[in-house]
Amino acid sequence: MLNEIVFLLNVISTFIMAGVVWYAQIAFYPLLSFIGKKEFILYKKEYNKRVMPVATIMILIEVLSSIFIIWLRPSGIKLFYPVIGLLLLFTIWILTWFIEVPQHKILENGLNKKSHRIL
Repeated sequence: MLNEIVFLLNVISTFIMAGVVWYAQIAFYPLLSFIGKKEFILYKKEYNKRVMPVATIMILIEVLSSIFIIWLRPSGIKLFYPVIGLLLLFTIWILTWFIEVPQHKILENGLNKKSHRIL
């Protein structure tokens, strides 16, 4: 029963994070160019304030459940698969930390076309 709950938490948190990323890529980032200079910094701060709690909770659930899947792994599942899943998750985090986070930091000071394009 615990295996099923952990797996379900992992699937749900992964889908929520995928939704957050798709929303940002399809709606949020393109719309940034329509915000006036005066309002941009405040808008960006509000966005971060509202999105980060959801993203942080889902990231924690996603990583903890990924680790627990390795630990609680049913005997019929090879260790290779959940380890690859966790490595992919860490790869996503590394890319996010070194590509997207610096661009968001730049945007906290106002719209920057290069950072906006990278995102």
